[in-house]
This record gives sequence, C-alpha cells and structure tokens, in this order.
Amino acid sequence: MKKDTKVLIVVFSVISAAVLAALGFGYFWLSQNAEKMDELANQMKKEGQVWGLKHNVSECVAHSLKKNMTCGEDLTCQIGTHYFLGSCLDHAKKVEGFCKGVPKEGPQKLLETIHWGVEKCKKAKHPDNPSCQRLMKGIQKFCFPKKEEASS
Repeated sequence: MKKDTKVLIVVFSVISAAVLAALGFGYFWLSQNAEKMDELANQMKKEGQVWGLKHNVSECVAHSLKKNMTCGEDLTCQIGTHYFLGSCLDHAKKVEGFCKGVPKEGPQKLLETIHWGVEKCKKAKHPDNPSCQRLMKGIQKFCFPKKEEASS
C-alpha cells in the first residue's frame, strides 16, 4: 500500500472518529437536557405570545435581536430567543410588506438566504453575527410556513 493511501486512511479515520464523538456527545447532551429544553421552549413561546399581542411583527424582530445579543455565545439562550421570535411573530399585529424580499427556505435558495440574512443583520447593526443570521430564519418560517405547521 502506498504511503499516501495510508495517510488518507488515517486522516479519514480520525475525522470519522471525531464526527462520531461529536454526534455521541450531542445525543448524550440532548438526552440529559431534553426536559430543560422543552421547559425553555414553552416559557419563551409564552413570553413571545404575551409580547407579540402588544406589538407588531417588525417590533418582534427588533426586540428579539436585542434579546439575542444579550445571549452572547450561550446557544441555549439563542435557541430560547428563536422560540420567542416565532411565537411573537405568530401573535403580533401584521405589517404590510413585512415578508417582501424574504427568500423562501430551501437548498436551491441557500445562497440567496445567506445573502439576505447577512444584509438584514447589517441593517440591524449586527454585521458578521452568526446568531443574528440564524435568528433571521425565524422570519423565513413565519413568511413561508410549512403546510403541516400552518394547519396545526
């Protein structure tokens, strides 16, 4: 066997082991924290509903961005803010043209979605912030609900 082939096998094996370890850790973490995450989701959905009933969809986005920025690198907090935004948007007063320019989710629209998220975060004065860009997906879900979500 050539030396290059052996090196490729070792590199592939190390990468595979790292991926499996990460998946295993993720599964373990989720199994240990599933109840806590459900509680967080329900709490943030309720808070989003209460806040949304008194505001419009644009205000929901602005408020969610502020909440998200206080999270820093705390992924659990960012996830909670995502639930807040979704519920807030669902219960807030609609604003004409809110969904104008929002790309529909999907693999064929990936680059358009990324560009839109980056631009939206720049306008919100949160450039180069991945958590802001992830939060923008909540707007896409609101503007283009999946059929099973829309009927429930």
